[in-house]
Amino acid sequence: MKLNKLEPKTTNNFNINDIDIELNVPKKTSDKMYTITGNKDNILDIEITKKEKLSSKIGLTLDNYINVDIKVPKDTKLSEPVEFIFNFENDDILVDNFNITYEEDSSADIIIKSISIDNNHHFRHLKVNTISKEYSNGSITIINLLNNISSH
Repeated sequence: MKLNKLEPKTTNNFNINDIDIELNVPKKTSDKMYTITGNKDNILDIEITKKEKLSSKIGLTLDNYINVDIKVPKDTKLSEPVEFIFNFENDDILVDNFNITYEEDSSADIIIKSISIDNNHHFRHLKVNTISKEYSNGSITIINLLNNISSH
């Protein structure tokens, strides 16, 4: 990729024209790499949407992006945690966004776990947003078991 493509006469004295940069842009991950446990009787409203492209402000585009919306209904109290387990293999990448809403007088613990099941390089970017209404509580635990060469 070439950056700073300017007219040579404007940058000759500064040697800043045509800067070459080598980027290691991650490639697409497998389609189904997660399991969900602990949501007995489907009490929580969980919606997972997959988007094909995520563009950044600097012009990079990642091929895999998922959005996870979780709603803990009013007057719901879960005694067991709900666990999202993401298994990474074959140079997987994942950019995901969790939106968790605790309705009134609700309680739920959520665990988000990333696991490397091989020795390849993996990439993960996780963002968690929460909204808690009156008398609601819960914990969100993020467990990172990706290997040492992975980016997270």
